[in-house]
This record gives sequence, structure tokens and C-alpha cells, in this order.
Amino acid sequence: MTVPVDPEEFLSSFLPARFAQLASAFEGVTSVGSITFRVPPRGEWSLRLTAGSLEVTRGEDDDAMVQITVPEQDFAVLISESVERTLALAKPASPGPLKALIAKPDTARMIRHVPGSVLFVARNGDVRHRLLVTPGRRLSNLDAAECTIDCALSDMIDGQSRGISPMQLFMAGKLKLTGNVKIARAWAGAFG
Repeated sequence: MTVPVDPEEFLSSFLPARFAQLASAFEGVTSVGSITFRVPPRGEWSLRLTAGSLEVTRGEDDDAMVQITVPEQDFAVLISESVERTLALAKPASPGPLKALIAKPDTARMIRHVPGSVLFVARNGDVRHRLLVTPGRRLSNLDAAECTIDCALSDMIDGQSRGISPMQLFMAGKLKLTGNVKIARAWAGAFG
């Protein structure tokens, strides 16, 4: 299956169609808040479940639980190719921050109150691919994350294909944390 590399097509068409294929897992579920997916400079989209269907609208909703920011030049590598690899493995994908769509009210509150953002950096030689996860409606700034998780893109791909957890990558010295490590733990607790 070819996963779109265009953010608009991925978020507005592909992702809702993919959720529809998994409809039984989300039957009757309505999100207590939204997820904002931001792709500078292309725009932002809000995602939410309504009675088990994924709804995607342009812009940021007032009830954002979490924001995901990926620069346009990193979207294909970090989002599209990652989803394509997961589909090729025929293994269930880790929902990561999308898990917020099925969060209970107390978990949603915990997510919104994580004390800072985490920047994920996947290095491919001198090129740094970035993805930022920010709680609630805080200012999202790719250049000012409170915590950074850094690894080689090849290690990220290897971990994904072999089912190696981020903790295992960290223990093997392939994943580096800088900044406020408590924030990384808070995010792991919210989505673990």
C-alpha cells in the first residue's frame, strides 16, 4: 500500500480511510478533545473521533489535547514512510500520540498538563528530521522544546521493524535524551 507523502492527502483522506478499516476498534467512541497536526508551512488539521469515525478539519480546535508538529520537509520520512513500513510488516502500529483520541477525561487532563514539549530527532547523516509533541494549546516551537529525544534514522527504522522499544534503544545507547527527562517520562506515562 502506498501511503501519501502530501500532508493534506494523508490527513484528510488516507488517515480517515485507515480508521474506517479499523472501525470495530473505535465503535461508538467520541474523543474528549482533539489532536492538532501541524505541518509548517502547509497548515494545521484537527483530528477527533465522533461515534467511532475519524473527523478531520482544517485549523486548530479549542479543545486540543496534544499538538504534533512536523516540518513539511520531514513529513514523508517521519510520517508517511513510517506508516508504510508498519503496514508492510502487517503488525499493529503503535498509536503514539493518536492514542489521545480515545483518552478518558482524566487521561486527557493529564496529557494537557504534561509540563513541556518533546522534540524527536531522527538523524540521517547531517540531516535532522524533526517531530514535536506539545501538550494542550501551549505555544508549539520546534526550536524550544524542553526535552529532546535523538537517534539515528536507521536505528529508528530498525527498532520499528524489529519491534524494539524506545527504552531498549536507550539502554543500547542508540537513543539519547537531553533537557528535562521528567517530561519524556510524563509523555511515556500518558501514552504508555
